[in-house]
Amino acid sequence: SEKAYTELVRYIGWRTESGADIIDDHVPKFQRRLDEKLSILGNVDKENRPVVFAFAHKFDNRDREIEEMRYFIIYILETLLRRSNPEHEMFAAVADLSRFTMRAIDYDVIKIGINILQGNYPDTLGKLLIVDAPLIFSACWAIIRPWLDPVTANKVQFIRRSQLEDFVDAEQIPSFDV
Repeated sequence: SEKAYTELVRYIGWRTESGADIIDDHVPKFQRRLDEKLSILGNVDKENRPVVFAFAHKFDNRDREIEEMRYFIIYILETLLRRSNPEHEMFAAVADLSRFTMRAIDYDVIKIGINILQGNYPDTLGKLLIVDAPLIFSACWAIIRPWLDPVTANKVQFIRRSQLEDFVDAEQIPSFDV
């Protein structure tokens, strides 16, 4: 159909423009985020999907460049998809908010991440677990949730750290104390 063709052309253009196909070449632009272990890749959940663990307390909205974060988000998504089962191409994400502060919230970066995920990686998010969200995060969530399409929003689940092993085997969970 013409709509599918138009979307395919848009998607190919986005991959070229964003550098998604050569994202490993862009690692120097966000290497410090990897060094800081802002996110940890390499584990799988109980459904054998690759999982990324993100640690909110390691992010400071006063110390970031938008392009750095855009490349970092694309790198995470591309890495997760490379590690996923080719037949299902799905991944999971765990966001540790146990030491959340308002410095960890960056609506510009969140909106970019949501737009990249929903616009260019549809149906790849299997589950997003938000761990130990403090009460103050409910105000942030009230702003963020409307940006998510209903399908994506339904994949978000708020849990306590004690529930994490229901989704990810203990040996696959990195230390949250870093």
